[in-house]
Amino acid sequence: MQGHVRKRGSKWCAVVYMGLDANGKRKYKWFSGYNTKKEAQRALVEKIQEVNTGAYVEPTKVTVRQFVEIWLEARKSQVRPVTHENNERLLRNHIIPHLGNLTLSKLRGNHVQSLYSELQSNLSPASIQTVHNTLHVMIRDAVKWEYIARDIMQQVTPPRAEHKIRPVWDFNDVQAFNEAVKSHELYVAFTLAVTTGMRRSEILGLKWDDIDFEQAQIHVQRSLKIENGEKVVSEVKTSSSRRTIVLFDEDVERLREHRKKQLEQRMKVGPGFNPENLVFVRADGSSIRPTNFSRDWTVFLKKNNLPHIPLHSSRHTHATLLLALGIHPKVVQERLGHSSIRVTMDLYSHILPGMQEDAVKKLENRIFKTAD
Repeated sequence: MQGHVRKRGSKWCAVVYMGLDANGKRKYKWFSGYNTKKEAQRALVEKIQEVNTGAYVEPTKVTVRQFVEIWLEARKSQVRPVTHENNERLLRNHIIPHLGNLTLSKLRGNHVQSLYSELQSNLSPASIQTVHNTLHVMIRDAVKWEYIARDIMQQVTPPRAEHKIRPVWDFNDVQAFNEAVKSHELYVAFTLAVTTGMRRSEILGLKWDDIDFEQAQIHVQRSLKIENGEKVVSEVKTSSSRRTIVLFDEDVERLREHRKKQLEQRMKVGPGFNPENLVFVRADGSSIRPTNFSRDWTVFLKKNNLPHIPLHSSRHTHATLLLALGIHPKVVQERLGHSSIRVTMDLYSHILPGMQEDAVKKLENRIFKTAD
């Protein structure tokens, strides 16, 4: 494969020989816009290498806007509806308005980096990271499908998300909660949030078949989420989320009593009550919408003058209290369903310094303890 550089006006071009066309004539591909001869020569070497190795992809006129539509349609059958909706919302709200009219093959890292700078005035670093993750997958697929030659996202760095220490309850707060919650309609569900660290969607997707009363265990297999405006119970998304959680004895007794009351309610309402056999439903047997569950939690805390924490922070409370008692982070990881112990350590690293001091004191006492 051969080529040369040539000056055209004030710019330099790299000209690559592409072989013969169908009529036997020599074909050349011009790559223009270089400020110096050296830049053009470097580009020439790169392009010849791409052509020789088959890595070169002929640029298309597809715009970013058009490829977003292509990509969303292709991914629709590969991801969950809620994931598709989130991808669509992010791309339509943040990518298309800023980058949509650019030709995909001309999209560069600096375009995306400038986008992130603009988004910082309206979005948090964590939200921009989500935009970055979605765009990263889309551009990766564009390369795989040969719309573009290289992954420009390798040149992009999203804003670093600041680590936030999540609000949690201490042991006194949990004891106060435990006394106040007994009179609430959803007290068993609220209690499980604190004593198991389960996610909201997992609590609401829990079925009676998932509870082993004899072994005092919950088998987390399902979650309830909103998809296309409807409540849907489906299998949990990851293998780490599918897990077994050992219950407190108090949890088992509360669940037994809750099941008894629910069976009595079924007799009153009739056979149409709770057709999915969910553990937690409304009085008429219908499943509970996640946002309403969180709202009920907030109202309950305010009414009982309990320290306000978001429902999701009950999960962090569970983890924090376990770690404060010296429970190994691996156990915490398994109960919460984190993908790895590293995730657990990253989330709760602020708790570990004090634990380390206690551990050193205990070790010191054992090593240097003198016999009486």
